[in-house]
Amino acid sequence: MSEETVVAKSAAELTAAGTFLVDAYLDWVKEQRIPIHEDFGLDLLAIKTEPWDWYGARGAFAHTHGRGDFMANYVVEVPPGGKTRPVKHLYECFIYVLSGQGSTTLWLPSGEKQTFEWGPKALFAIPLNCQYQFFNASGSESVRLSCTNDAPLTLNLYHNRDFVFDNPFKFPDLQVKPRHTNSMFGRFFPLQKTLTTSNMWGNLGFFGSGRNDDGEDKKSFACGFGGVCPAGRRHPGAVG
Repeated sequence: MSEETVVAKSAAELTAAGTFLVDAYLDWVKEQRIPIHEDFGLDLLAIKTEPWDWYGARGAFAHTHGRGDFMANYVVEVPPGGKTRPVKHLYECFIYVLSGQGSTTLWLPSGEKQTFEWGPKALFAIPLNCQYQFFNASGSESVRLSCTNDAPLTLNLYHNRDFVFDNPFKFPDLQVKPRHTNSMFGRFFPLQKTLTTSNMWGNLGFFGSGRNDDGEDKKSFACGFGGVCPAGRRHPGAVG
């Protein structure tokens, strides 16, 4: 039996050949063909965005130095009167509204379709692997959304985009059941210091801000995926 000689390759040679330190997340990022901003700090209201085919809107990646291989951020910009394409993904993602007014439609694991509205400084999470879509309610101003996510962890763990972006599995156990119902705001949860959660973002769904017509502060409520608590009037399409 002949013996084959194994020739050790340098790290530079392995990297050049694409077989060493493969970063599935960065490969996906580069293929999106939108700006990739990287610095110690970024103004998400000012960074340049370009058309993003996947969302059907504009977008840009906002990476900070030292971010590691766990978390990342991207910005989605929806033009006046526009909407994104429905998308879904296996990575966790929470949204902070940088500017603008709009709404989000979710297709929940139960088959229920739910829509809620939001405004500037609202914060909400996308249920794991649920299809969702953003809408801009303004006919004159764009919407900017900051999307913080663990896409680097997920893509680098599975190395399979179909598994991450086209996975049919549903997570019904993560759909929190509402504790109370309000005729104006729908189903919601009292926000407690010891609130038990079941996903990395808390499974809260939505944090509202501001006051309702009766002057009641809405900041003390958080909503589960079974209901919504918007930073303005509840969308008529939401299930209450």
